Amino acid sequence: MAKRVCVDGEDRISELPVHIIHHILCRTDLDVEEAAISYMLSKRWYYCWTSRPNLIFDQFQGYKYRPLENYVKLVDQSLRSHVEKNLHLEQFILTYYGQEVDPHMDTWIELAVKLNVTELGIHRFGLTSYNLPDVIYDAKKLTTLQLSRCNFEFDKRFSCLESLSLNHVHISDAQLQRVIDRSPSIRTLRLQCCQGISKCHIFGLVHLKYFDASYCKLHSVIVQAPYLQCFRYTEPTEQGNLHPCQIAILDELDIARCYKLKNIEIQSEKLKKFTLLEELNSLEKITTQAPNLLKFDFHGSKMPFTYMDTSSLESAQLNFFLPGTNFGSVDSSWYTSLHHFVQKFNYSKDFILIIFCHQAMPTLKGCIQKQTCGKECPSDTIWHRNLKEVISCTGTSEEGMAASMWYLWLKSTSLFDQVNNFVLKWKDEA
Repeated sequence: MAKRVCVDGEDRISELPVHIIHHILCRTDLDVEEAAISYMLSKRWYYCWTSRPNLIFDQFQGYKYRPLENYVKLVDQSLRSHVEKNLHLEQFILTYYGQEVDPHMDTWIELAVKLNVTELGIHRFGLTSYNLPDVIYDAKKLTTLQLSRCNFEFDKRFSCLESLSLNHVHISDAQLQRVIDRSPSIRTLRLQCCQGISKCHIFGLVHLKYFDASYCKLHSVIVQAPYLQCFRYTEPTEQGNLHPCQIAILDELDIARCYKLKNIEIQSEKLKKFTLLEELNSLEKITTQAPNLLKFDFHGSKMPFTYMDTSSLESAQLNFFLPGTNFGSVDSSWYTSLHHFVQKFNYSKDFILIIFCHQAMPTLKGCIQKQTCGKECPSDTIWHRNLKEVISCTGTSEEGMAASMWYLWLKSTSLFDQVNNFVLKWKDEA
């Protein structure tokens, strides 16, 4: 709770300009009870709290649940006080449960629109959805709109809308296209757990910088946004395919949990970091045209790369998790593809290839110490307790390794004489 600050008996907080106190209050979690106490500390502070430009009402107070009557009364009084004083409202966010609050929502939204609200958030919990009233389209100064479990129609143009977040919203492909067409200033677009849409094709949003599509069961995603900086995509377990994206100014790209993703095509001169995480077992083809890519991390079970420009790479880490411990059972063409891919790297820069299996983990990497001590590594506190033995394989034909297709593959590449090779043997589990 905010406390009164006194120096030699003088209330210094109350001397602050109102807009400064509002700025402080917007960043505190002062609830109604604490606000009432603050009245005893400073009348001016309490006045600033009741006239603050951000009204955020959550029916859930941690593990507590604010009764419906109390919640409705609190929102009503706060909004009507702002209307009577003709105060500016920047932020109006409601979080509530169930349809009992819905009958009051139309009035609250109408009042918020009259106060020229710039950020509106409706986070509804429950099995049903709330129908957004048409008065929302009169919010000419609305820049941020957050909707959870709400039904809506974008019948009019939102010229000032810069950020749109839809969570558990049923929206058709045609509705989404209307949103894109009628909100030309959007910089942030989030689609999370939305139903009804099968594709997301974004063209014409020249200001778009952040795009997030998570758990929406999309079969096709195409993004053409010249200033996009962040692209985030997470698909459901049963999802189908993610279509190629053309992103010109993307800095960093992470793709994870795309369980049935088959093809990835990336064209970007600005991309500097690219990460592909596990659960990409169905991936068949990756084409990456990113000449300024500096860091690349891959976690998967096979080698899907068709083309990648590695001329600028400073660090690359490839982690392969094979489905079985018998590496020799894997299609040999997989190793040929990996061979061709690795040959493109500049080995004077960092290159790490890690292969995990059940009982042993062959780790092929450049060791700056040029030695194998077998002692506990001070930089690794996770694995050393189960480490049984470290064996150097450089220039040798270690029994067990010679029969491994991984070892034979490594000997066939130009990497073999340029790195130190180790086998880390682990203790059997009890």
